[in-house]
Amino acid sequence: DEPDVVNGEGVIGLFPILADGGWISNRLSDPHGQYGEREGFQEGWFRYQSCSGRKRGMRGSFGGSLRFVPGDKKKPTGKAFDATLEPFKLYIPEFVF
Repeated sequence: DEPDVVNGEGVIGLFPILADGGWISNRLSDPHGQYGEREGFQEGWFRYQSCSGRKRGMRGSFGGSLRFVPGDKKKPTGKAFDATLEPFKLYIPEFVF
């Protein structure tokens, strides 16, 4: 099978602003209001889950690189850098809770 290649900005429409101990939710990081009233510092990891385009029982892998921009998209405070993600397996469990 040929790999699906994704090249674009944002993670499911979000542009997380990472900070020590968490991340910041505001109009720059959440332009579509997906987090609603949750603006400001969010303690803990930024994470998301997606099964977009996948069928039950489908297996595959994810890997590549993510580009980070110090500061935010509109006001970078440093040079952008890439972080490599070693491939890891993806699968859809039989039960989703």
